Amino acid sequence: MTNHQRQATDDFPWWKAQILTRKPVLIPDVAAMPPEAELEQRDFMAYGVRSLLCLPTIGGGDQLTGFIGFDMISDAQEWTAEQVGMLQLIANAIGGALERLQAQKSLQESQSLYESLVNLLPQNLYRIELDGRLAFVNNTLANSLQAAPDEIVGKTAYDFYPRELADRYRQDDLGVVQTGEPLH
Repeated sequence: MTNHQRQATDDFPWWKAQILTRKPVLIPDVAAMPPEAELEQRDFMAYGVRSLLCLPTIGGGDQLTGFIGFDMISDAQEWTAEQVGMLQLIANAIGGALERLQAQKSLQESQSLYESLVNLLPQNLYRIELDGRLAFVNNTLANSLQAAPDEIVGKTAYDFYPRELADRYRQDDLGVVQTGEPLH
């Protein structure tokens, strides 16, 4: 079985051109590849590949994100249109899952960076839900309330301040929501 996972696609110009069409690349017989694919043919034959099928993975915005390949080393393989269609569905599902995982990772990294920066600021910073419950507090606010951030999140100003002061904070928050203008 070949191992081209770490090999640059630029090393295989014919192969790269085929993949960039975003259509399945079906090679039922490596020995019968076109002359312009001599480099790829030589490589495949060196690994004993008799036939192969390569399916593009397409991400959001119709971007080519990669490909999934199947190679046969025992016998040449004729893939039917139905088999190619089913395998393309699987490749699309895998491509979508990988794209979602990458998006989640990027979001987590962004969230971590945001929280680390906000926690370095000397001002009390918080994010509040429309119902008045705290969704995030920075370390400065947590320290001023003498509690850990996870002990504060989910609570309201009424859990930490006298009613009169909490009422004023709630009215200020609602004013910001209604006008979209920050407090001065």
